[in-house]
Amino acid sequence: MDPSEHPTVAADSQDLLHVLRNAGGSAELLPAHSIVPLCNGVQIFPPMLDAINAATREICFETFIYWSGDIAQQFADALSAASTRGVAVKVVLDWVGSLKMDNGLVQQLREHGAEVSYFNPLRWWNLRRFNHRTHRKILVVDGEVGFTGGVGIAEQWTGDARGPEEWHDTHYQIKGPLVRPLREAFLNNWSGIADSSSDRVEADTDAERDAPGREDRTPDPSTAESNGAMGIISVSSPEHGHENSYAAFRLAVESARQRLRITTAYFVPDEESRQSLCRMAQRGVEVEIIVPGKHLDHQVVRFASRAHWDELLACGVKICVFDRTMLHAKSLLVDDRWLIVGSANFDNRSFQLNDELNLHVFDSELIAWHARLFDSNRRDCHVLTREEWSQRPWKTRLLEWCFDHLRSHL
Repeated sequence: MDPSEHPTVAADSQDLLHVLRNAGGSAELLPAHSIVPLCNGVQIFPPMLDAINAATREICFETFIYWSGDIAQQFADALSAASTRGVAVKVVLDWVGSLKMDNGLVQQLREHGAEVSYFNPLRWWNLRRFNHRTHRKILVVDGEVGFTGGVGIAEQWTGDARGPEEWHDTHYQIKGPLVRPLREAFLNNWSGIADSSSDRVEADTDAERDAPGREDRTPDPSTAESNGAMGIISVSSPEHGHENSYAAFRLAVESARQRLRITTAYFVPDEESRQSLCRMAQRGVEVEIIVPGKHLDHQVVRFASRAHWDELLACGVKICVFDRTMLHAKSLLVDDRWLIVGSANFDNRSFQLNDELNLHVFDSELIAWHARLFDSNRRDCHVLTREEWSQRPWKTRLLEWCFDHLRSHL
């Protein structure tokens, strides 16, 4: 879908660009030769590893979670092999997110010539900034193919979300001009923490310009590959453009006319966001939010999130609790015209504290694929009623009240 050919989409994309630039960011609407949605580790990891194995010039890789296990070793082996054959391999690991990583994997990468840097490691002189993490997930190979979304490098993301040991997540393979801002987002962080040669970056940029669920439940990615989709990469950081994610999410919510579908791993909206969601529901917009249930991996977030569910249920927002496994996917569907995916959750940590990266897509095929995925996941949910929620134990209410005071840090 070309936004210029659809008045509503054209207005959405221009409004978004205006908001992002006013919030201190820089963004542009760019075409993609293709955007392929990938669901769960069984679909996500093979094309990422294939791209690394096919690299000839450069690999840019940034992730929040990199732990240990078979998949962690597979990525280390592929990156090491690429570096050995002369590919410039640059890796950014968040210091907190990689605490569970086997040090031997980093040693292996460095011994094979890969450059590995940590984002905001603990130092006595940067304690004030310690809460600033990079939550971005970026893989760009040869400036030609990029991946972004929500997946981390850990055993929890392998498989097809068939049970609690296999998390549910989504990721996206991108080709075409839209890869460029993905690489630029990586280089902005890399230049701040690694000794990167400006001559090498410039040469690579020249080369880049010349470069061309389960089986019964998860929508087939081949049915959604978008040729000529238009998209915007938006980045946010506490140090630059920190309002980008928040402003974009608020604009998306407020622009819904018929249906708003949100999937998020961590749902801790502030008061203004809750008011926006309620306002849309009261206008007649169908507002549905899928959140993790009993398998949520952060219990503090669980109680802080639920402290204001009464308010949302009272105004007509539908809260759907996903209990099959840990839900780590993030998406926001505005009617059938605008899709937001990426690393940001619907919480203050994503909006104020972390480096985040989101992909805004205006493409009917990819939006339709995500609508099918949302409907599939909703069938695995328990939809709360206000009456049911009012009967929760007083101990639960007390925990909600206590942890609600921490929401600005969650």
